[in-house]
Amino acid sequence: MARAPSCASTAAAALLLGFMPGLCWALDLASLAGQWTVTWPNATHNSVSLLYDHGNLSGTYINDSGARCSTLAMIDATTSAAAIQVQCPTWAARMEGTVSADGRTIVGTYRAYVDTSGQFMMIKR
Repeated sequence: MARAPSCASTAAAALLLGFMPGLCWALDLASLAGQWTVTWPNATHNSVSLLYDHGNLSGTYINDSGARCSTLAMIDATTSAAAIQVQCPTWAARMEGTVSADGRTIVGTYRAYVDTSGQFMMIKR
């Protein structure tokens, strides 16, 4: 996954080019806690609940059969890169994407069941 330039590198480049850089804002990770809906390529929707605790985001994904699956979200606050791991009783999925500037959507790609991959979108409710 391509990474966005950091605030420091963007500011340095702006100064070298002779203009004042704007302020860089980092995501507030605590604001990502709450209820989310994941939409998969087959148009199914699943709920995810994320909790924020001391810099960590974790929670529960509800799969199609209603089973609760552990979820861990790792977000880089300066680049908005997201890596989300969902672990269900019989399968796992890794989602990688980007959090929108307003913290209301995450869009990217996923891999599950070893041989399944595609696009996903998470929207905060």
